[in-house]
Amino acid sequence: MAKQKRTDPDSMLVHHTHIIAARGQIAETGHQAALEGLLQREPALAAYVSQAMATIAGKMALAGAPSEVVQGVHSDLMMLMLSSLEASRAAQYELWKDSILGTRLEVLEKPQPEPTPEPAPEPVQETPPAKKTRKRKKPEN
Repeated sequence: MAKQKRTDPDSMLVHHTHIIAARGQIAETGHQAALEGLLQREPALAAYVSQAMATIAGKMALAGAPSEVVQGVHSDLMMLMLSSLEASRAAQYELWKDSILGTRLEVLEKPQPEPTPEPAPEPVQETPPAKKTRKRKKPEN
């Protein structure tokens, strides 16, 4: 077995705190509510996850797994998938939150639970030059 290379913690984007928070949030609201939230934000991804999970459950049922086992595995896999996606989303937000100020990205929904904000220095806002308005020429008849 090959020796596993140790990852430098500074290069990690998703930390255990993101995973724990995401898992706790989904456990509290339920994976159906989390999937509906994902459907609102990322419809293609939510459809993919939902369809893949149904396919896995169907294969297990066709293989003869008892319905309790199929339901339990489906629930566990949904928790794994949705908490991983939510942890990644929270980590991405935390990474980029200071670079979106003053852009349309600033109005995007913040991940829940919201990361604790760190005090940021006041940005220096420069006033862009005013745009010149053009007058339209009236068509000649």
